[in-house]
Amino acid sequence: MLLLKFLKFLFNYHLALSYDFSMFSPYVVSVPVSGAVIIGKDLFGKDVSIAFTPNAHGVILGSTGVGKTTLAKSIVVDLIRSGFRIIAIDCEWHWIEFCRRFGFDIIELDKVVFDPFCIRSSDELEVIHNFLIGTSLFNLSREDVLTLYDVCSKVFERNGAVSFNDVISYCPRYGGLRVLLKELEFFMRGKQIIDLDLLNKHILLQLPVGGDTEVHRFIIYLFLAQLFAKYMKFITDTPHTFVFIDEAHRLTRGASQFLVWALRTVRKHGFGLWLISQDPHSLDRETYSLTANAILLPGPRKYVDSLKAYFRLSDEDEELLLSHDRGYGIYIRQGVGSVRFRVKVHEEVLT
Repeated sequence: MLLLKFLKFLFNYHLALSYDFSMFSPYVVSVPVSGAVIIGKDLFGKDVSIAFTPNAHGVILGSTGVGKTTLAKSIVVDLIRSGFRIIAIDCEWHWIEFCRRFGFDIIELDKVVFDPFCIRSSDELEVIHNFLIGTSLFNLSREDVLTLYDVCSKVFERNGAVSFNDVISYCPRYGGLRVLLKELEFFMRGKQIIDLDLLNKHILLQLPVGGDTEVHRFIIYLFLAQLFAKYMKFITDTPHTFVFIDEAHRLTRGASQFLVWALRTVRKHGFGLWLISQDPHSLDRETYSLTANAILLPGPRKYVDSLKAYFRLSDEDEELLLSHDRGYGIYIRQGVGSVRFRVKVHEEVLT
């Protein structure tokens, strides 16, 4: 009883316990934070909320069918109502009806596409360079990357802008570049080209069925590179845009180093990047170290054992993850602690 009173005293004064002592307190992660999103209630009935500052990055992990996407959509509802911009990337058609209801601009990549090498500023040129040196897609060698970047730089210096047609016209076709340019030409053939600058606040990038090929992943990360570049001139402690990548285990292959660069860099420019995956091993240890928030949902023994490679789980944590099909989870805030909770989602995402 005395210990409980002491913990309540700490809670009332918003003092945080270190991670080593957080397991004794039901209040560590549940402290209400201005602008935070409530994701459920802990075992003591208190709200569990996600604090999106100063690090707005996060992961949602769970096996198939436990409600990862449903919870992500519920978080998105709160973020939209709080005035944030949302970018969703989906390869399973789980988001499209939800996004239509909330007025997203929808880019269906089997019908329309944007210019993947649309460069209108030196910031955009630099971010695309960071993407190119951070990808292993199409087996691009260092020489390929330097050649492609050199072409873009020279065209930009001469014209003040770069387009995909410029890359096609001036880029030599050998090695990985030959395969890349051939695939991109085929992918863009017959599609309407849209200008990302003309889109409204929220965007869904909808991949076609089976859209986790190399060319699709290349397009996705060029899309993110262009998006990030538009805001690189702004330095802010407050997030303004959240990117949710569903089925991240299918879409991050070949771009892990670019993701690490993005997680390190774009936070200070107001971006929060959230990765949703059923396979904890699809993300590397450095990626986890750069995400402040982790939501772990239930799954079988093999899945829970894989979580233990990246997160410190107690026996009670393991029992919760193994004994429920859905509706429960563990929220971990890096440097603060963890809390077991019952998931709460908005009705809008269930209809």
